[in-house]
Amino acid sequence: MGTIATAILAFVPVLFWGYLFSYYDSSPASARRFLLGLVFGGTAIALVLSLDSILSMAGVGWLNPFPLAADVSAGIVVFFLGYALMVMLFALLIFVFGFLFGVTWASSRDRLRSTGAFLVFGVVAAVLWQLAGITGLYGIEPASPLVLQDAVYATVGAIFFYYVLVAASEEAVKHFGFLSGSFPSSGTLQQALVSGTFVALGFSFVENILYLATIASSGSVFSGIYWQTLGYRSVFSTFLHVTCSAMLAVSFFGSFIASDRMTPWMAFRRYLIYGVGAAILVHAVFNSAMVLGFPGIVFAYLVGGYLYITSIFSSEQTERGYL
Repeated sequence: MGTIATAILAFVPVLFWGYLFSYYDSSPASARRFLLGLVFGGTAIALVLSLDSILSMAGVGWLNPFPLAADVSAGIVVFFLGYALMVMLFALLIFVFGFLFGVTWASSRDRLRSTGAFLVFGVVAAVLWQLAGITGLYGIEPASPLVLQDAVYATVGAIFFYYVLVAASEEAVKHFGFLSGSFPSSGTLQQALVSGTFVALGFSFVENILYLATIASSGSVFSGIYWQTLGYRSVFSTFLHVTCSAMLAVSFFGSFIASDRMTPWMAFRRYLIYGVGAAILVHAVFNSAMVLGFPGIVFAYLVGGYLYITSIFSSEQTERGYL
């Protein structure tokens, strides 16, 4: 009974946000994109939870990027290789799932461009990670460390870069899900935003169930912490996923249409790389701030996300793109 109730309650925010965005685009494709987000999200979360076992079986357990975030001495090349392996595993996984479900509409070129954008950000993240160790960010201890499974993230730097990796994995899954459920057509920036939003809602639904089910399994079903988590994830976490996915979808759309008036590299750099970097960093800063004891950031994110999304809806740009 608790499991069924948890699934129903986790679906309420999805229904609410989906209803709001369906006012702009009520296309049946939105339901398909939600299902893609759900399937890809569930599979990706399972992959993250079993990543250490998978890499250990392959004999490359030292490339698991998440423990590397806690140990800045591992080296910049190793950190990037771990990050790159994680991103490419997600890209390959979603391509295979998309092929099985017959929804691989995005061209190979655009899939490769998106993967490249995530890898370029990986180089930037690896450099920042190394600089964090040099400048002493890994010497600042928070009020309490972040303990996850067998890893302990005992410094501000370790916590932040752990969430950079989490954000990169989640945004990669949602973006490749957006590509898998999209196809070339005439459209607008607003439709690109809505397309990315419904994939994000599917992912968020899976994630919310996981959090609530974990609390329920400890015997705290319908307790104060249960309702608190439900409320927080229904409003703030879901809106964070929507905002970051919107940033990625709009940046991809922008890079696609900009290639008609500038060189492909300039369009790729100006829109897609910046969009990927912004979405990951916005996501990582939010999660890190919450863990480090700055809950007031949620209100800044609500205001900022609202202003960003409404600015897109007020835009009149209409071009061809992936919708």
